[in-house]
Amino acid sequence: MSTPVEATQQPQPQPQPESERLEQLLGDVREDARHRPEAYLEDTRVPAGGE
Repeated sequence: MSTPVEATQQPQPQPQPESERLEQLLGDVREDARHRPEAYLEDTRVPAGGE
């Protein structure tokens, strides 16, 4: 009977909490808006009933 060979496992990166991901996204949008303000001049409308 053979013994199983343990595979060397790399530690998995921990996913960022949702709030951190949203803060990062918001920061990216703000930075982009500084460089391309014309891209953000149009009205943004939410469809009836939300998203």
